[in-house]
Amino acid sequence: MKSKKIPYIVGDIHGCYNEYVELEKKILQHAETHQWSPLIISVGDLIDRGPESQQVVEHFIAGEKKLTHLAIMGNHEVEFTRFLHAFRPDLFTRANRHFPDYLFSIEEDFDSGRNGANICDSLEDFTELLLNSWLLQGGDETLKSYQANPDDPNSWNIPVQHLEFILNLPFYWEDDKLCVTHALATPSDYETVKKAAVGEKKGFVLEKDFTEMKKLTPKSIKSAIHSLIWNRRRPMARLNHERVHISGHTPMDYVKVSKEYGFIQLDTGCVYGKRLTAYCQENDHYLTVKSETNWKNS
Repeated sequence: MKSKKIPYIVGDIHGCYNEYVELEKKILQHAETHQWSPLIISVGDLIDRGPESQQVVEHFIAGEKKLTHLAIMGNHEVEFTRFLHAFRPDLFTRANRHFPDYLFSIEEDFDSGRNGANICDSLEDFTELLLNSWLLQGGDETLKSYQANPDDPNSWNIPVQHLEFILNLPFYWEDDKLCVTHALATPSDYETVKKAAVGEKKGFVLEKDFTEMKKLTPKSIKSAIHSLIWNRRRPMARLNHERVHISGHTPMDYVKVSKEYGFIQLDTGCVYGKRLTAYCQENDHYLTVKSETNWKNS
């Protein structure tokens, strides 16, 4: 009788639905052998670059309802959210949601001079610059998977359910053995995000004991969240001495394990023609499938 719920952590899928389905079959077979009930956890970047982002999101929405799947927020989900808000704010209105105040907006990037804003004369020019970059980095494939024309925002009719799902993605997951983030996280950024307890409808929700939070500001919380999603530098301290830290984000030729700093980097570049990998810490086992093709040149 299956009883023990065991997490299986999956690296960046990036719209590679067929490869993911094959990997999930291996996960289910592995769990069946050990009489476990698997909880499949994506490190984020479900979408962009590969051909079937819509199908991947749909699959995880269905799994979330069955309590068998969940996903962490990745940088590609953040960018998707930013451009939907910039070009189709009516979708947010329809969902009765607003752009999360714990993420940096395109307007904030422009005001701060980030991401090439200093070469643009206006917010409109900057937004177009970022849009073109996102489309080249995989947004084009995501929109096409929704039968949308990337050049015509009026056709970006993303289902409200999918927007809700992406907006509600957490920035980390942990149990007594693992902590999972999209990018490698520093201990200070991770603790900041945990203590801030962000939420789409609540904004920044600081824990009751405010004494530890006096030095934190909305900007510092946003910066910590940004780091959990975007950071590529290897931390020089363990995130947690009791847990293994698992992340994706940076594609590798093979799984990178640091015993010294207690982390595993699990993105093995499926969308670049390499592999999609999952990790089960319960018996320290990796499962992997080969990519069908190089969907996006690196």
